[in-house]
Amino acid sequence: MKKAAITSVLISALIVSFMFVTSCKKKYDQPPTHEIPESSRLTVAGVKASLTGTTMVSYKFTNDVNLYCTVIADEIGGNFYKTSYVRDASGAICLRLNSSGGLYIGDSLRINLNGAVLVKSSGNFELDSIDVDKMVVKQKSGLNPQPIVTTLANLNLNTASTSSLVGQLVQITNVEFATADQNVTYAYPATQASANRALKSCSGSTITVYTSGYSNFAGQLTPSGNGSVIGIMSLYSGKTELTLRKHTEVNLTGPLCSSSSTSSTTYISKNFDDNSLITGGWDTVMVIGTLKWSTSTFSTTPTPFAKVSGYSAGNKNTEIWLISPAIDLSAATNPNLYFKTAAATFAGNPLEIVVSTNYTSGMPSSATWVNLSAALSPTTTSYAWTPSGTVSLSAYKTANTRIAFKYTSTTAAAATYELDDIIVQEN
Repeated sequence: MKKAAITSVLISALIVSFMFVTSCKKKYDQPPTHEIPESSRLTVAGVKASLTGTTMVSYKFTNDVNLYCTVIADEIGGNFYKTSYVRDASGAICLRLNSSGGLYIGDSLRINLNGAVLVKSSGNFELDSIDVDKMVVKQKSGLNPQPIVTTLANLNLNTASTSSLVGQLVQITNVEFATADQNVTYAYPATQASANRALKSCSGSTITVYTSGYSNFAGQLTPSGNGSVIGIMSLYSGKTELTLRKHTEVNLTGPLCSSSSTSSTTYISKNFDDNSLITGGWDTVMVIGTLKWSTSTFSTTPTPFAKVSGYSAGNKNTEIWLISPAIDLSAATNPNLYFKTAAATFAGNPLEIVVSTNYTSGMPSSATWVNLSAALSPTTTSYAWTPSGTVSLSAYKTANTRIAFKYTSTTAAAATYELDDIIVQEN
């Protein structure tokens, strides 16, 4: 009897358990999907409009508005830190993240902008103070955003299309690195110093390619061919700049611009890597004062360059020339001058680039010199290396063509200029 009673109790327990389990499987209606009102949605263009037409440089969002977008640049390559770029159909914008990681190329996002700060600087728009954990909902992953295919000519700062390309993922076609920036490292991994490399088109338009010394491809060599490059376009000191996501998106394997005509004839090249101003027949002439051109290095530019300043315990009256040897351009077809400069944030006369066909030696005043037009580093930023662009020498095709860099200063103002990678070549 005792055994039978135990069996009866077990059966009863099983029945109760079954009833409990089946009751847990009862089907309920699914809760309604929460739709975000259209009034609380903003496009990238709508976000930027918060500052458009105002004198403000920043705007803080204080209510729940949402931006739907796709990530087009992340931190994987090491060239962006606590930074991502996103876009929608109306444009692109930079995200400054409170902490590193969490967003990847191809992620589809909903970002609640409450607490984010919109900043506009030099034409770039940034959403600052983005907390990925608290403000971002990842809706989908694995998308493959494609770059906008364009040319350097289309990145002219005076065109209306440029503003729509700031922050965008672009693919620039028919470009190559300037001769001095071919077969060199993208940056300097040993010192973790960043570098700017000049990318140019066959027509002479240029753009700076920026690479951080912390990127995982800083030590890779730049290619020496023509083709296309993918990166994020931004503005720096009023000029266009390209930042790479990864070096494998640099596809320069075609023939160089100059290879289709008179080959890539280089008539003169001076990069100061031997730490000398006068090797190769160059000369320096002091017309006023005792200050001189010199060579120098810096942590972000570890290879030597030329430097000139009219400041020494105060501004000085100076006139100092750096003059090339005679360059034989008598058989040239389309000779052009290229170089790059970096200036300090000091007022003073701009560096002059001049050319002569009758100078031999001695004081520059013994010859006729003509000023050439070239892009110089602005003195509104601190030592930003700036490519000169293409400076034509076609009007000076003689056997005794000389170029010179003329520096002047006064007791009222003395700028500082750095100079490097001087090349005269066919293209």
